[in-house]
Amino acid sequence: MASPSRTEPDEEELRSYVNENLPVLDLTISEENIEQDTLRVLAKFLPTWSTTNVALKQFTDGITNKLYKVVAEDENKQYSALLRIYGKHTELLIDREQEIRSMVWLSRYGLSSPVVGRFQNGMCYGFVAGTAFTPDDMIADTKWQLVAKHLAYFHSASSVGPEVKASLFSTFDKWLALVPDSEPRKKEVVDEHKWLMSTLEKVLHGRTPTVAYCHNDLLCANMVYRPSSLATSKEGSKPVLSMSASFSVEPRVAFIDVEYSSFNYTSYDIANHFNEMMGYRLDASRFPPADFQKKWIKTYLSHWKTLQRLRKEGKLPARAVDYDGEGTEVEDEEVEHLFVEIGPFNVAAHLLWGVWALVQAAFSDRTDFDYVEYSKLLFSVYYLRKKLVFPETEANVRND
Repeated sequence: MASPSRTEPDEEELRSYVNENLPVLDLTISEENIEQDTLRVLAKFLPTWSTTNVALKQFTDGITNKLYKVVAEDENKQYSALLRIYGKHTELLIDREQEIRSMVWLSRYGLSSPVVGRFQNGMCYGFVAGTAFTPDDMIADTKWQLVAKHLAYFHSASSVGPEVKASLFSTFDKWLALVPDSEPRKKEVVDEHKWLMSTLEKVLHGRTPTVAYCHNDLLCANMVYRPSSLATSKEGSKPVLSMSASFSVEPRVAFIDVEYSSFNYTSYDIANHFNEMMGYRLDASRFPPADFQKKWIKTYLSHWKTLQRLRKEGKLPARAVDYDGEGTEVEDEEVEHLFVEIGPFNVAAHLLWGVWALVQAAFSDRTDFDYVEYSKLLFSVYYLRKKLVFPETEANVRND
């Protein structure tokens, strides 16, 4: 385990590892030739897999990329991998090289599927067996506690030096600069961004919010429930593409799609997760009430404190699946402190994703998703949450 005195993940080490160990296929996959291109990918990255019986299934939940599950059958066994085809111009929003490095590093802790190779417009990586969450699952007692515990480990895997800054402000600046001047809401969004950045600086003054490696996109589709029958299943003799080489008899959750992950405020990561409990339709009535948030925060903090103690003692479990801690006692004051810190980030997350939607509306070639309408929903809940968190602010509500 790396010493807490150095920042982990180590970008230089990861860059070297990716360049030296991850093969690259000079191929741009097209949907017209997806079957043939898939066979070329398997031959390059997974040459021991049989290609006599290969099936493809497209997942349609994502709104950034196109995702295919590849299933190869061999001697009554099935082996699965994923092909991610990047959305058009999404490299403007997402640093794809950083994404690869993140997946490599997180996979070492059992927090991401391993990457097996790259092609010109995407990558091939491991498939996570299980069932994707629904918005209802996010508040179900049997599942939200697993999420809080797993996120505590996710945030504990990194060791952060004093030079590491949260990415929230720089991400805002980068994405806002991509919104075309011709966008009718550009001036409004620029004004709101200016107000929000100033407000967050005031709110954070005197506080020391924790910075760690964060997922930053914990919506329901990016969480997978793995009951004990799946968590304990053994891989076959083919190359292991599992989230973990260790096994647990207990139900688990896994986080997927780490393309937006970065060092960030952990309170932002939690705030965004709470926002996502409203579902894709952004139903404000589904936003978690204070009592639920505090229960969730208490569970998260209990495991966070245990994991921080284990890290200091040099006993942090090497992989997420190996952590079975019961948690540490948490005072009400600690819960209230984090609860108050999260509120302004609820507001920030809505505005950030609203900006993201405007960028996608300008550059994406997808015709099956209306990014403009989605941005309107995001700005609507942004103003609603802004009014609730900052009631003293004038002109909180605007008409679309």
